[in-house]
Amino acid sequence: FNKELNYLVIPWDDELIKDFSCLPNVDKVFTLGSIFAFELKDKNSDYTSTRAKMLVQQLKSMSIEVRPLGNIIYILSGFNTSKQELKSLLDKVYLLVKNESL
Repeated sequence: FNKELNYLVIPWDDELIKDFSCLPNVDKVFTLGSIFAFELKDKNSDYTSTRAKMLVQQLKSMSIEVRPLGNIIYILSGFNTSKQELKSLLDKVYLLVKNESL
């Protein structure tokens, strides 16, 4: 919480988010407050897409909870999650997504 500005700051790693956006299998990336989301490229880019299914299963097997919606995967941060914990989490997700594109 930023007392000076009176709002909550979620310390997402901007450099890693930029790296996500450059992956060939990722269409869009965004953060909004405690939400980090990325859209996987897919011809059927809507809520009925099953594009993220395998990736979600792999993340869950690593005890990383995500919320898929079609080909978009949402990661929700806790309000007290440290910058180091968020970076470690995103590093794991990034490597999995990057290796999927190979």
